[in-house]
Amino acid sequence: MAKHIQQPLVSAEADYQYAAKFIDTLASSKETPPPPPDYTYQCDPKAKAIEDDQVNLYAKNLFAWENAVMKKLISSANQLALLDDSAAPDWSSLGSKLETVKIAKVESLFATYSQDPKKLQAVASVAIAVMREDALLFGRSHQDWMDKIQSWTQRAEDYWLDQVRNYHMYSKAHAFLECAREMALLFTDNSSPLEKIDLAFDLSPELGHDTLDDRR
Repeated sequence: MAKHIQQPLVSAEADYQYAAKFIDTLASSKETPPPPPDYTYQCDPKAKAIEDDQVNLYAKNLFAWENAVMKKLISSANQLALLDDSAAPDWSSLGSKLETVKIAKVESLFATYSQDPKKLQAVASVAIAVMREDALLFGRSHQDWMDKIQSWTQRAEDYWLDQVRNYHMYSKAHAFLECAREMALLFTDNSSPLEKIDLAFDLSPELGHDTLDDRR
């Protein structure tokens, strides 16, 4: 084999073996995910942007090692196939093993936080991202996760409505309406949020911002 091919081949093989060993380490670590950030559907654009950034950063950090190793695994396998077809490894088994690490983290998040309406957005975002990746790479479905997200969204919707109706936290009506909108988008819930809200007070145009601010 030509020298100009031999060295890259050795390097790619080393990268692949490194990724394989790292996957074994991650799979055996059984790491408990850190707490996800609260998401309270802020009406103020700046406050909303802060919460959005916190959710995105959480997802990025949660799978930082897994994503880096998956990238190295696939790139080194592709390089081996390019340099020497006979040396091309089937990375799918290792990739699937790595994906189960992500799946375990998502399952842990569901088990720990599914009764907390403020954790819904962060966990659902993470779960949906893993669902899409797992379906794309390995053809697996996680319909049970969608069922869990639907039930959790319904509980969150009820929670925010209760904050408005029974605790007079009128600014939380925005959070309720956002949950109701997500139910309609993700789960084709055709019921009207305005019918659901049916509050014990008059949401008339005369209800000013000062009144809402006093109730926050």
